[in-house]
Amino acid sequence: MGYYMFFTQNILGLSAVVVGMVATLMRVFDGITDPPIGVLIDRINTKFGRFRPFMMAGCILVALSQIAIFNTPASFGVQGGYIFTTLAYVVYVLGYTFQTTCTRAAQAILTKNPKQRPMFAVWNSGFNAILSAVFPLILMTWMAPNYEGQLQNPQLWSHMSFITAGIMVVCSVLACIGLASRDVPEVYLGAAKAQKVGFKDMWNVIKGNRALQMLVIAASTDKLGSMLKNGMMIYLFSNCFLNSKMQGAVSSIFIYRSNN
Repeated sequence: MGYYMFFTQNILGLSAVVVGMVATLMRVFDGITDPPIGVLIDRINTKFGRFRPFMMAGCILVALSQIAIFNTPASFGVQGGYIFTTLAYVVYVLGYTFQTTCTRAAQAILTKNPKQRPMFAVWNSGFNAILSAVFPLILMTWMAPNYEGQLQNPQLWSHMSFITAGIMVVCSVLACIGLASRDVPEVYLGAAKAQKVGFKDMWNVIKGNRALQMLVIAASTDKLGSMLKNGMMIYLFSNCFLNSKMQGAVSSIFIYRSNN
């Protein structure tokens, strides 16, 4: 989805100002959806557990919305393109919230060992860093040269959307398998079974917890900075340098330097 703005501008011919506003509003919408989804997860318990249904539902929503955006029919025109891609982006945010909320909540039930819990963050950060370097390398250096017009070819984006959706489904299934033995009521309910958590409880926790407030600010600004950096990298190499292959090489250098 980091390539949403490039695709909508350069392939669909949509306005950079409009799609930029949409992307920004979707980030705000993403922050608004987190608390309601968190409350919903707390109040649901199925025979497949509490987290796994949301993880797979989120996976399906993200996959379908991503495929929809990067396969937007040219026949929709400019106005239809705005409406279709924006609605698909809304679905993407909902699915993304399903998955990321479970990621943070479900890791707490994986283990109670305080020495093991930080390892999740280590693996998560390492995987994301590698992915951020490998994806542009695959897309721009290996795949794009095989398509006429390279990044301007709609088929490239269509094929990549199906590939990434497939990979995501496989990873989500593996995550559900890994969580199966822990995603059971006796692990996450226990003495808290009769408790009901609402939005008022969330506010009480946040307003009296300075450390949590700082964490929210740090995480939000870090996410914004990361989004701006990735967007600028895509724009710089694709529209200014006109050398999309270079982004894959530079991203690989970045990940190598950060690990050394």
